[in-house]
Amino acid sequence: MAANWCAAHRASGGGTTSRRDDDTPLPNKKSMRQRLAPRVTLRPCLSLPVVNLLLYAMVLITSASPSGTLRMLPAPLLWPPAELADNSSCAAAGVDPARYMARLEVPNRYNSTHGDTIFAPIYTSLPFTIRGTDGTAQPPATADAMITHAVILVHGLAGNANAYFCDGVAATAAAGVGESTLVIAPWFGSQQVTAAQWAPPASSVAAAAAARSSGTGTLSSSSSRSAYWDTSRWLEGGDNSPDPPRYTTSFDVIDLVVEALQLANTSRFPNLKQISLAGFSAGAQLVSRWSVFSAEGNTRTIIGDGSSYLYLDSRRPDPSCDALADTGINHTCTSFSEPAVAVQAACPKWNQYKFGLGNLTAAAEDNMYIGRAPAAADLLRRFLSRDVRFVLGTEDVCNCNTAGYTNPKSLCYPAGTSCAPDATGGTVDGVNCCDTFPDTGSQNALATYCEAMPMGSNRLQRGLNYVDYLRLLRVQHGETPVTQSNDEWPALGFFQGGHDNRAFYASAAFRSWAFGVE
Repeated sequence: MAANWCAAHRASGGGTTSRRDDDTPLPNKKSMRQRLAPRVTLRPCLSLPVVNLLLYAMVLITSASPSGTLRMLPAPLLWPPAELADNSSCAAAGVDPARYMARLEVPNRYNSTHGDTIFAPIYTSLPFTIRGTDGTAQPPATADAMITHAVILVHGLAGNANAYFCDGVAATAAAGVGESTLVIAPWFGSQQVTAAQWAPPASSVAAAAAARSSGTGTLSSSSSRSAYWDTSRWLEGGDNSPDPPRYTTSFDVIDLVVEALQLANTSRFPNLKQISLAGFSAGAQLVSRWSVFSAEGNTRTIIGDGSSYLYLDSRRPDPSCDALADTGINHTCTSFSEPAVAVQAACPKWNQYKFGLGNLTAAAEDNMYIGRAPAAADLLRRFLSRDVRFVLGTEDVCNCNTAGYTNPKSLCYPAGTSCAPDATGGTVDGVNCCDTFPDTGSQNALATYCEAMPMGSNRLQRGLNYVDYLRLLRVQHGETPVTQSNDEWPALGFFQGGHDNRAFYASAAFRSWAFGVE
């Protein structure tokens, strides 16, 4: 880890280019929420001026690898990357995210021939790992006995890890646990950055600021660069792309963060008793699938309002569970079966990864992590014993692109918005239907393709169907999950609101499960 970090932090107290679930680029989103977030004071570790530019350009530069071969590498010309350009959430929380950048070196687990050092860019409210003289990861020497909980927050399709980090810090302050909770947010960005741009050493602050604004002093002065994903396959655990090719996966990055925290538990944070991995929206898709494939234990997974889920056999909710309307929080599904032959014929990829386990060998071509996974039966057995919990929005019930769906007028047509595409939702008082509000007031991102629709007709319904499905699996397979705070696995909670990551963090269930606040 490069940086002279502060010894401690004490908390008092997305406008980015987003991509749809099906990888279709969409224009910049504008948050429609005007909230008064708690002002948070974090003791800064670095004093880095940030150039407030909203443009991002890509240039190709040629760099010599350690082996002497030439390669074409992408380098950011202007800082910040577009996905991190909107710091309005951070300004509301009184947090400068640039001061909490850190790098985790990604080991070469897949024997890549590239000689460069690859790192995972993260935000962290406290440093928890450094690089020793022998190159191994080691916790910093100074212990922080006040930290009892760590929460890893995974951003949505917009890639706005800065906003998720700041929202998480604000949530810990509002819950009164800022001094006892470590907040981490990895960035699965669509653009590559270098070590000089992401958490440079304190001794080169001025040079780093100049490099960020001009694009100079990057790959020519350092061979360390970030893993990045130029498509949204990160949300299914997929390989980084395109450079260096097939070096790591987003599942590996989550493993890396968890492993570093577990290492730090022995000396850096001696009283750390719980690590939670929380994902909302596209982040929920990543962490829910990670919890199936990863062997990392002693981690609580909290899932909120995913657009689709991974089914572990060929069954899906029966059509009786997929009413084209808001069926409320008391919706249940007790019948699951394989889709009809005609449905399968019309949707040939219905059971392929990321929706099912029907083609893992082929899926491994874009996900090296899956290629190393055990047999499906072993995956299921391990998953059913994990600590997995769901927190769902009571009003995340809109669907603007499915014919015949009845959208609640009071929830799906918020004033002041202009959401698209809106193929079937129509308008109410001149306002288009919105299915991803308030996280965005301009884009409709609910997956409505044929692989997702058998799971339910809206996010709330899909989440409830999946919880019932997992409970059925548990009974059928006789597995005993870890002890949870209620009698059923997976645990289920709700927050009042629509597609709202801040309401997710502020919910009583999330505060209890992630922060230990009762």
